[in-house]
Amino acid sequence: MFKKLIAVSLVAALALPVSGAFADSARPDTQNAVGSSITVAQGGVHIMSTVWRVKTATNMRATPNGAYVISLYPSNDPDNKSAELVGGHDYVVVNGVTWVPVESYFYGKSGYVPLSALEEIG
Repeated sequence: MFKKLIAVSLVAALALPVSGAFADSARPDTQNAVGSSITVAQGGVHIMSTVWRVKTATNMRATPNGAYVISLYPSNDPDNKSAELVGGHDYVVVNGVTWVPVESYFYGKSGYVPLSALEEIG
C-alpha cells in the first residue's frame, strides 16, 4: 500500500509542472532572447596566448626583418607593463632568427620580436 502511495505521489508530482498548473496566466508567453553580439576592442582577445617579458633591449618590427615599429627595453619591476608583450607560439624563422608575433597593450603596437630577446612569463 505504501509503495502505491509513493508511486501515485511521484506521478502526480511529475505531471503537475507539465500540465502548467503553476504557470502565470496573466503574463503572455514571451521568448527570452540574449544578445549574441560581442564588441571587443582591437587586440582584446587572444586565445591560447602567452605573456612574454622583454629580457634584452630589442626592436619590434612590422614583419620579421621588416620595418621598425618601436624599441623595447627590459625592466626589473614586475609591475612595469611596458616590458610585457602578448602573443602566441606562432614562431617564424627568417635567416636563422626565430621571430614571435606579439602585441604590446602598453604601447598599442603589434609586430615581431626575436625570440632570443624574450622570456615566457605566463
